[in-house]
Amino acid sequence: SQASGLSIVQVLAEEGDYVSKGQVLCILDSSILQAQLKGMEARMVGSRASALKAVQPNRQEDIAGLSAAYQQALADVQQRQAMVTQMEASLVNARSNARRYKDLLREGAVSQQESDNHSTEEVTAFTNLQGAKEQFSAAKFFAEQSHNKLEMAQRGGRREDIIVSEASADETAASVQQLRAQIEQTIIRAPDEGLVTKRYAHIGDVASTGKALFEMIRKGQLELRAQVTQSDLSRLRPGITAALSDSVRSVQGTIFQISPTVDSATRLGTVRIAIPSNSGFRPGMFVQGSVQVGQADALL
Repeated sequence: SQASGLSIVQVLAEEGDYVSKGQVLCILDSSILQAQLKGMEARMVGSRASALKAVQPNRQEDIAGLSAAYQQALADVQQRQAMVTQMEASLVNARSNARRYKDLLREGAVSQQESDNHSTEEVTAFTNLQGAKEQFSAAKFFAEQSHNKLEMAQRGGRREDIIVSEASADETAASVQQLRAQIEQTIIRAPDEGLVTKRYAHIGDVASTGKALFEMIRKGQLELRAQVTQSDLSRLRPGITAALSDSVRSVQGTIFQISPTVDSATRLGTVRIAIPSNSGFRPGMFVQGSVQVGQADALL
């Protein structure tokens, strides 16, 4: 087991079963990890949504509203500009009238009151023009603000905000992958096809990384590990056929590996002989073998 401290909840293989590669042998309790995964997946959805919002924080309807506000501000600017033009014309007319009535007053053609009234109209027209210019400036400033807001909405969020949001989303996604990997580790699978020879796993046991749960023979292939004297070891080589017998049955095996070293105490070396899968032999049996290394004619 790659996971430690989790109890075994299912055992799906028994001794003597021939299993395929990747077949589930037993399952550990992953309920806590599953709950953590659900919470982290929900957090990942929120992080991705935040990242998308950072890229484009404004919805299309918000952008449409800002665009309408900008168009309205432009229309207001044009209206204020027209008022300024109108006020300038009114001021020119008021000044002309005031000047003409002053000349008439000096000639005695009009009264002082009439001349003063036209002078007052000139002052009023000047004041109205100044007010119209201020309103025009304010309308231009508001239009510029509306334009800036619209550009910001269309351009999206700031780059640093986008980077932070995307990094947070990537971090959450990595945590989700880690939890999924830990959950996958709670499923004990056969590393290769073969024969299960021992089952140590029992429901309720707590698994640890240093504790074996099953023993199996890869692809069901048995081998004989024969002890051979050093004098005979040099006469053997891989590929030579060996006759094997347990006193009940006899089969033919093949040498596939010879130990490169010899035990210094016993002067014996190990020869590994592959045994056919249909031999009927079982792991742990005592088997004798003989190897024909040659023949010669001799006098008897």
